[in-house]
Amino acid sequence: MKRSRTNLGTYRRARACACRAAVLGATAIVILALGCLSIPALGNEARVEVQFFVPPLQKMEMDQVVWTLPAPTAADYVAGYLNVPTPFKLTLSSNTPWELSVKTDRDDISVLQDGPIPLQWSLDKRKYNFISNDWTTMTSGDRAVNGQRVELSYRMLLDWQNCTAGIYKPRLQFKLK
Repeated sequence: MKRSRTNLGTYRRARACACRAAVLGATAIVILALGCLSIPALGNEARVEVQFFVPPLQKMEMDQVVWTLPAPTAADYVAGYLNVPTPFKLTLSSNTPWELSVKTDRDDISVLQDGPIPLQWSLDKRKYNFISNDWTTMTSGDRAVNGQRVELSYRMLLDWQNCTAGIYKPRLQFKLK
């Protein structure tokens, strides 16, 4: 291309465009060469790394939420407690190690003014534990479960002086974590 004095801007633009095309062409040849070299190195194998997150999933179902307690008898007062006739049944499912806890929002279950009527729970009807304002672990498992049944027995402590006639309303909270 002959250089023209009157069209100096066009000449410079054409030269810059030719330089860019040469650089792009050389880059394309290098990329193509590298691509051709890497394909035989891999052969017919492709590797893909997949990562995903499964959150902890837990479910707790209660068979009943209302208890009907019989009226305490003199024998119950002598024994010092009144057993809840039917166990409280829970069904647990968890895809991780789990822990079942219980607490109440107050120290007793009494709505009466004359004193506390503590509620106790047991898994085996032999060793009873008090329910308190703090979370208390009832049972746990170190692996996943699906449909694990838990039966809890309850009893209410009685004494002649502090237990007057009235309505008792337990307010319990259960937590599966």
